[in-house]
Amino acid sequence: GEYLGHTNPYTGKRYLDEPAIAAVMITNENDLTQHFGNYLLPDKNVPYHDGLYMDEAKKFAAAWGLSPDATWRSWVYGPSKLFLNDLERRFDVGMTSYLRSLGAKMPIFTTSTWANLPLTALPALTSGDAIDVHTYGGIGELEKNPQYAPTFIQWAAAAQVAGRPLTVSEWNVEAFPAPDRHSMPLYVAGTARLQGWDAMMVYAYSQASLDSVSVPSNWHAYSDPAMIATLPAAALLYRQGHVRESQTVYAFAPTPAQIFNRAVSPANSVALRTAMERGKVEIVMPVVRELPWLTPGTVPAGATVITDPQQSFIDPSATIGASDTGELRRNWRQGVYTINTRRTQAAMGWIGGGTWSFPDINFTVTNRNATVAVQSLDGQPIGTSRSLMISLGARAIPVGNRMPYYAEPVEGRLTIRATSGLRLYKRLPTGAEQELPVTYSNGSYTVSLDPSLRTYWLLLK
Repeated sequence: GEYLGHTNPYTGKRYLDEPAIAAVMITNENDLTQHFGNYLLPDKNVPYHDGLYMDEAKKFAAAWGLSPDATWRSWVYGPSKLFLNDLERRFDVGMTSYLRSLGAKMPIFTTSTWANLPLTALPALTSGDAIDVHTYGGIGELEKNPQYAPTFIQWAAAAQVAGRPLTVSEWNVEAFPAPDRHSMPLYVAGTARLQGWDAMMVYAYSQASLDSVSVPSNWHAYSDPAMIATLPAAALLYRQGHVRESQTVYAFAPTPAQIFNRAVSPANSVALRTAMERGKVEIVMPVVRELPWLTPGTVPAGATVITDPQQSFIDPSATIGASDTGELRRNWRQGVYTINTRRTQAAMGWIGGGTWSFPDINFTVTNRNATVAVQSLDGQPIGTSRSLMISLGARAIPVGNRMPYYAEPVEGRLTIRATSGLRLYKRLPTGAEQELPVTYSNGSYTVSLDPSLRTYWLLLK
């Protein structure tokens, strides 16, 4: 209350009334259903809180005719997961009511699904205005075969509750400096658009004052040449909808036993992993007798209903997953992700040495692992646009724990089929633009990618 009631001396507005505050989260990574319900048990030396916990467990068990012992044993799947969802939801509803009584008008999220939480965590999260996700990847995400392992963004897909908004307020890759991290922003943005998710936020743009000297960090994207190289391209694709939303829906409609009696997640569900390569994944909440507040979901018309978490929607021998729109392809054998739309054409991952052909661009690079993207800035298709952005990405390794980074230049040749009369520029640190040489022949521009560019961004306009 004191925090949201604070008046900003510069704007004269309370945080409660500040339109720049997009949402409020009650607690950060603070679920009871798996991570922190165990902290209240008899062996944790918190007698007061354990007493409250045991009393609530006994009341819940008595109300629904459940085994008292099974209800308080938070680490055992079954009645305890019903109880913990109810307990977490009661706290969240109380906090939300309090914030609304203060005048909070922005969306309120309860906490997030994070650190590989199974579907068991989802019912309590539905008490917020959206389901929020935190998910972190590592090296080689594009190379993960969905028959055997999930990518970090597939964890977000498994949190999409049918009929509810989904936000990802934290995503990143670690441990720093993952050499292929430049390839993740466009992979995340393309997936998010295909799935129809509502907000995507990298964590973190900066955890230091922007007028201070930066240090290399996973949490300072603004000064990381690898991440910042492709984040603008990802934002452009996502915010302008360069990738079409899937029309194919895979609806997992679990029974209460499937949610509460076992851990179902992308870690052990082939269905959740493989379905996402082609279309949208949605989790349809069931009717749960012990949770009368849980709104049951509706299977979307025309959806493919998943009843067996081990069902695969991709041939076991396949090496490529393609979206139903035909715009996104991930080759996990090569470790390559491509985007092919009218306004964004890109390839990333282990693309070195090959020739990559799209309707409007062709390129080859000598870097083993890199990102190349060409995008329209004026809303027109690349072939008729008069404002194009070229984004490049490659490894960036800091010198110890201090600046600067060693940033690998992207080297190769890029051809773009576009309207005549455009010029090639790069933007200087001063904000001015420097024109660069480019040739135009037979309806195409040829851009030489070499270290002399000293930039990851070019404009053709």
